[in-house]
Amino acid sequence: QVIQHRDIIQTECNRATAAKNKLESLCRELQKRNKEVMLLSEMMEKQKKCDDLSMQEMELKGQLSIYSEKFEEFQSTLTKSNEVFSTFKKEMDKMAKTIGELEKESNTWKLKYEKCNRSLLEMADERIQHVETVKVLKTKNDKLEKLCRALQTERTDLSQKLKNLEVQDKEECLESEDKPETTPPDVTPIETQNED
Repeated sequence: QVIQHRDIIQTECNRATAAKNKLESLCRELQKRNKEVMLLSEMMEKQKKCDDLSMQEMELKGQLSIYSEKFEEFQSTLTKSNEVFSTFKKEMDKMAKTIGELEKESNTWKLKYEKCNRSLLEMADERIQHVETVKVLKTKNDKLEKLCRALQTERTDLSQKLKNLEVQDKEECLESEDKPETTPPDVTPIETQNED
């Protein structure tokens, strides 16, 4: 019985050892599997991350392309702006030159206008003086005409008186011829009349 019991124990020990070895082998296999799973998981995670990075790279490349286009547009706009600014500057310089010439011409016309105003004022003063002179001369002329008319009237009267005296003188002469013995007429009254 002891031998049989020992054989049973030995058999159990062998089974236990085999089970232990098998368990250890399973543990090693499990560890290996776990390691592979971890590596696979890590690889999948890294692959996902790589894919994500690739997507980000594509997105960034797309954005870079958009930014490049915008930069080219900006560069083109800037070039056009520079051209427009250059043209605007030329126009401003031209306008400034034109304004300078216009100011110079305006000053010239202003001087001419002031000179013309002075001339007009002088002419107005001269006209006033001429008007006054004409008034004085007209007054003198009116007086002279009045005097001339008076003198003409007086001359006419004197001529008529002279004619009357001549007629009277002729009549007296004829009368004296008709009356030879009579004394000649007194001349004094006639001379007195002529003096008047």
